[in-house]
Amino acid sequence: MSERQQPRDQHGRFRSHYDAGLKVRVRIDYESSELILPEIAQKHDVTGAAIRHWARAENWKMRLPRRIDPNDLLGRMLNLLDVQIADLETVMKNGATEVAMLSRLVATLDRVLALKARSATPDKKPSMRIATLRAKIADRLAELNRA
Repeated sequence: MSERQQPRDQHGRFRSHYDAGLKVRVRIDYESSELILPEIAQKHDVTGAAIRHWARAENWKMRLPRRIDPNDLLGRMLNLLDVQIADLETVMKNGATEVAMLSRLVATLDRVLALKARSATPDKKPSMRIATLRAKIADRLAELNRA
């Protein structure tokens, strides 16, 4: 029983299954079409991993990122703020440092909320989570200012 072996080049390396013309067609779709990677892979009967490898190895033009959802960004920001507030509460030593950090966090949260407000419908109220975070930060600032 003989197994089919992949052909090798003159240096003993495996030769590619794909010809240069296919790579050119894939590159055109990768750099200029609206198709997503799985669609390009299916269209040309290649794997997504092969396309990503070619793109990195040959420095193809980067694809445009998909639209970023402001709600995802806000959720990630809120999670980050929760973690940072918890960290600050456990390591509170120097009041001035924590006040500065919390004020930066509040400013960043306000900017994210302003960005979301521009893209959201005008009749929505801030979530309870946002109100709770603002209250925590305000309480912590008041406590640090008293100390």
